[in-house]
Amino acid sequence: MSDEPTSRATFAEYSERFQREEGFLDEKSGLFGLEDSKLRDAASLERLILVISVATLLLVSEGLQIVQQGVRRTIDPHWNRALSDLKLG
Repeated sequence: MSDEPTSRATFAEYSERFQREEGFLDEKSGLFGLEDSKLRDAASLERLILVISVATLLLVSEGLQIVQQGVRRTIDPHWNRALSDLKLG
């Protein structure tokens, strides 16, 4: 809901927001099981987060490459886009 008039810019803003929320959903869904690690040591948790960050970067890069190659349907057969770039990777 907004009190601003709708324009093409509005759709671009919502597209960016959707991409961010998709990322949060991936993080919350426990894709990497961060909460399940039960780590209490700050140094160990920092190392795990670093590894997760690198893995996220690599997987999103792979997912984007899949989309650019036009082979998304071979991995994600849903009629509408269902898997995030992270999950595609």
